[in-house]
Amino acid sequence: MELRHLRYFVAVAEELHFGRAARRLHISQPPLSMTIRALEEEIGVQLLSRSRTHVELTEAGRVFLREARLTLEQAGRATRIAQCVREGLHGSFRLGYSPSVDLGVLPELLRDLLEREPGLEMCPRALSATEQIVALRERAIEAGFLRLPLERGDDEGLTVRAVYEEPLLLALSEKHPLAKLPRIPFRKLLEERIIIFRRSVAPRAYDDIISRSRELGSPLRIAYEPDALQTGISLAAGGLGIALVPESASVMTRAGLAFRKLVAPEIVLQMGFAHRRDDNSAMLGVVNAAVDRLSSRRAGRARRKQSSKESARG
Repeated sequence: MELRHLRYFVAVAEELHFGRAARRLHISQPPLSMTIRALEEEIGVQLLSRSRTHVELTEAGRVFLREARLTLEQAGRATRIAQCVREGLHGSFRLGYSPSVDLGVLPELLRDLLEREPGLEMCPRALSATEQIVALRERAIEAGFLRLPLERGDDEGLTVRAVYEEPLLLALSEKHPLAKLPRIPFRKLLEERIIIFRRSVAPRAYDDIISRSRELGSPLRIAYEPDALQTGISLAAGGLGIALVPESASVMTRAGLAFRKLVAPEIVLQMGFAHRRDDNSAMLGVVNAAVDRLSSRRAGRARRKQSSKESARG
């Protein structure tokens, strides 16, 4: 039995018509019919019930179709992996990522790469922006997702580009008086206990938030700087303060938790992708292309979301 026999059978089973299957396979109908008969004789089972005007799968044919598809898929995967090895795309790729990336962006990127480059093993590591800079320079990771902008000098020897933006939201208990407001002005935070990410997660974004509070006449009353985004969300749900979180965190629902938009001013967080400037590996090229696709998809979703909001207002 050859893979060609399985491909021919799958085409007939999906089309349920020898003529259409032959056209799909770019062959004439007689050799296709002969191949299917030879396949049935080889395995000793009738796979198709056919008449002059009708073709349908037998019970054995339906089971064989499922297994034939799996065999062809695995054969294709084996071919792609061999090609990956030839092209230098086989091995592990160590990817750093900041908190919140794992809430949607990381799974989306990994799915894309798994489908396109099965020989590439992604090894994600949760690291703050500061830790990623160090890890990149020490060659402990190949690339990373980190919050922008970087501090002065941190981009030395690195290529850094923006991937997507998202607004900063407020997470708070539904029982908090401010939860009654759909939008909460920044000034209202000056009187509250604040839960914020550690400075090492996003130094420049952290400093920008602190400086905005001082411009309004008072520093933020920071109650907690948890290591994990999930911890900050839980503290906010428990009424222990108001957490400043990226919009992507809004998928982390908790009983008694509310998310509200921060305004006056709105603060937008930017996620970037960084790698060493001297890295010209094929693996990095593949990951870079996947990041480009991810960035394009997110930009498209953002445009559609904005268009939907404008239509609703109109």
